[in-house]
Amino acid sequence: MVRLNSCELFISCYPVEDQELSREERDNSLEMQHTTMMNLMRDTNPTVRCAAISGVCGVLAYYWLLVPSDIISQVVSMLIKESVWDSSNARMRLVTLSGIKTLLSSPHSCVYLKAVLARLAASMTQMKV
Repeated sequence: MVRLNSCELFISCYPVEDQELSREERDNSLEMQHTTMMNLMRDTNPTVRCAAISGVCGVLAYYWLLVPSDIISQVVSMLIKESVWDSSNARMRLVTLSGIKTLLSSPHSCVYLKAVLARLAASMTQMKV
């Protein structure tokens, strides 16, 4: 429960920036925040993973142009290759598909996701939710 609350609070405050830090220190802080988001998406607790996926997809949809492309690639890769296939939890698969729908709400994401969604179509025909 503590990790879930921490996850939700952390993601709701993204990006956490201290304007008094140097540019390099702020960049390092954002990098650590991105790493933390990725770790939360792989948490051992499925409830935390669901909250993280939903939150991270919301963050990406809102801050698409500000998040580095390698982080976007890692998140989308994790969604398409891991989370949508999570056999341990049906809710995880539903949250992942909902997160992808959220990503598509950003007009900037459509060009990138166009190539990726073809791979998702095959998984949806095989998936039993």
